[in-house]
Amino acid sequence: MPTHPEFEYAAITERLHKLAGQYQAAQAFPHIAIDDLFPADLLHQVVGEFPAPEAMSIRFDSEREKKSAESNWSMLGPATRSLITEMNSGAFLSALTELTGIPRLIADAQLEGSGLHQISSGGLLDIHADFSNHSTGLHRRLNALLYLNEGWDPAWGGHLELWDPTMTRLVEAIEPQFNRLVVFTTSSDSFHGHPTPLATPPGVMRLSVAAYYYTASREEPTDPHSTRWGRPESRLAGEA
Repeated sequence: MPTHPEFEYAAITERLHKLAGQYQAAQAFPHIAIDDLFPADLLHQVVGEFPAPEAMSIRFDSEREKKSAESNWSMLGPATRSLITEMNSGAFLSALTELTGIPRLIADAQLEGSGLHQISSGGLLDIHADFSNHSTGLHRRLNALLYLNEGWDPAWGGHLELWDPTMTRLVEAIEPQFNRLVVFTTSSDSFHGHPTPLATPPGVMRLSVAAYYYTASREEPTDPHSTRWGRPESRLAGEA
């Protein structure tokens, strides 16, 4: 059941239904960026609950990935739990089906790889395609990335880059602005990331909430795989 009074699911569902054609026709792979879908007051509360990067349970520090994450429910504040509960609700899953055409979506209460994501200056997430299956065997079908960055300066970078299946062409770069929800279909070649290190001022973080959605089966065959990393050939050529 929805828990936050400002989530108007009839309006959300109608809006996503109208965007279904745009979603399916998107280049690179089916995706869309939607602004101001969620109540801003709740999102401001979520921002206030973000822990410091060093206090988050999960930290990545490699050439490919420099970020912090939190997927432990006991570490989440009340507004954050409320938001994620809404994003995992049956009503929101029905709205996502209207947008994507994928029926019988299943939310992940375990937040496997999802939850809060935070990236500091110098952080990055190299181009990749996400893991294909949940640890329970469910098939990963959708990502929903909700950005929480007010007053974001495009010069800081941090754009979500969407690349073509051969990783030779950047198709779109989406700014991580406040209350911008990016939804996209996940597959073995839905390559995305932000490979250029952030250039934010000290203390300015790139904040997002990630939710992943699954189905019990899928029509198209796919080999189970973990995260597939790879630098685009055109970017490497430019660095040579």
